[in-house]
Amino acid sequence: LKAATGLSVIAAFEHEFHIADGSFAPAHSMSFAALRRTDPFAPNLMAALEEAGVGPEVVIAEFGNEQFEVTHEPADALTAADRAVAIREITREVARNAGWRASFAPKIAPNAVGNGVHIHFSFV
Repeated sequence: LKAATGLSVIAAFEHEFHIADGSFAPAHSMSFAALRRTDPFAPNLMAALEEAGVGPEVVIAEFGNEQFEVTHEPADALTAADRAVAIREITREVARNAGWRASFAPKIAPNAVGNGVHIHFSFV
């Protein structure tokens, strides 16, 4: 691409996932209360991602109960793909260390909000 057009691809992934231990009470979606309920999960996840060199941007509460989102800073396409895999594995491990389970499954239950992964890319 670079040789033919002079352009390169940069990309970033946005992962949605659920964490659960079975005892969470519903909190307003996308709220600080939903994020605080799992404290210190988000800071621990950010620290682990930073330590791994993933370049995390944010961990936030998403629309569904027990649903969260994590993003990383844009990078070249191969680095972004590597970061996407690392984010999933590190998120699962941080959740496991807290006694929870992180699921990136599209639907964790028939009535649950779905998880997705969005890819943001630009030609530069």
